[in-house]
Amino acid sequence: MRRKSYTDLNGMNKQILVIGGGISGLSVLHNLKKKYAADPHIQVRLLEKNGYAGGTARTKKYPHCLFEEGPNGFLDSKKSTLQLAQELGIDGDLLPAHHQSAIRYICLKNKLHKLPHNPAGMFKFKPFSLYDKIRFPLEFFVPKGTTPNETVYDFGKRRIGENFSRLFLDPMVSGIFGGDARNMDLKSAFPRIYEIEQTYGSLIKGMIALKKQKSLENKSSAPSGQPAGHLTSFRGGMSQLTDALYKRYHDSIHLYEEVTVIHRLAESFSVETTKTQYFAQEVFIGAPAYKAAKFVANFAPKLSHALEQITYAPIAVVGLVYRKQQFDRFPEGFGYLIPSSEGKKVLGVLFCSNIFPERCDQDHFLFRVMIGGARHPDIINLSHDELYALARGEIVDTLKIQDPPADQIIKVWPEAIPQYNTQYPSLKLTIEDELKKFHGLHLVANYLNGVSLNDCTANAAAAIH
Repeated sequence: MRRKSYTDLNGMNKQILVIGGGISGLSVLHNLKKKYAADPHIQVRLLEKNGYAGGTARTKKYPHCLFEEGPNGFLDSKKSTLQLAQELGIDGDLLPAHHQSAIRYICLKNKLHKLPHNPAGMFKFKPFSLYDKIRFPLEFFVPKGTTPNETVYDFGKRRIGENFSRLFLDPMVSGIFGGDARNMDLKSAFPRIYEIEQTYGSLIKGMIALKKQKSLENKSSAPSGQPAGHLTSFRGGMSQLTDALYKRYHDSIHLYEEVTVIHRLAESFSVETTKTQYFAQEVFIGAPAYKAAKFVANFAPKLSHALEQITYAPIAVVGLVYRKQQFDRFPEGFGYLIPSSEGKKVLGVLFCSNIFPERCDQDHFLFRVMIGGARHPDIINLSHDELYALARGEIVDTLKIQDPPADQIIKVWPEAIPQYNTQYPSLKLTIEDELKKFHGLHLVANYLNGVSLNDCTANAAAAIH
């Protein structure tokens, strides 16, 4: 039986397809709908292989808590996500993190050390040696870097010293990217930090200048790794954002529609799915790089090959719910990260009940344990029981909670976060050059121009010219 195809029969309508229903694809759909709201001759559809929209931004409800399987929130220092929430009418449900979230730790030998809030706090940071504390202000006089594709670890080591990289930048990279600071390209992963050094000659000089301009809080990240802005979510969790997008545009969203291949047809595209065939003048691909590579392989082999080379780090997200009566003393703050030098598969632990107290009922406390990352790709071969054991062992060893949890939750992302490693800049350049050859083809996903939710919403808005 011949499959039905969707095309413009009279040749007057413009067809636009968005592939992938994660936050990038949904944001693209929203911006396209805004742009063409008054034009009945332009039709926009989104194709999503799963039976739900939202991608990794998924909030699940359990008896004692709401649990985030993906991003825990976003920073309010950039306007793109806040503006999206306002346009969807859900800005009244924005939920700022509790003030405790400003307190963050690193874990060394199962002991928590509070991270400094400002440069002066570096001198009180106990894990730093006297040499480290003397070395820190000398950063002012270190010349700016000239090494192409310098790693995050080498950058910190050059400017401030080995222990700064080991104790601050290494866990920061694993916390944001699940990545390896020794193989993470500074300019790609943290362009703002690179820009500050190149502009002002040093981080300290840059911070002083930016503070004078009253823009440090909104435009930069402190060297300690503390992010600018205030962590924010929604009362219904991060799914409230993607659910609102789906609710508004559900008539244009095709679930259970998996794209298999895209063909180039002169100045348009044929998009084949497991159900049918579409024709479109423009295609926006919001799927991961390894998926996009397969879609375009037949007409853009060089582009496909570059996309294939982008690597992803696996992450297991484990939720542990404890009865509050099991605690001798409640942990304070946001949570902690673990430097790779500790040799653990656990990257860090979030104290979710401190960050967003509404996420858990009053009798329970929720931890979110992050396991794996680029250094431990083997975690995808572990069973759920083995991953639970790693998470519970971390809570026992560091937080001294001996009793088993009242409930436990798990989500494993085998390919969770794209890695902006030292191979990435050349791959990105190839991708950008190859895209210029195919008018109407757009790549909009977190493997280009930032992995955060804010980056995704901002890049989606920028992609709609």
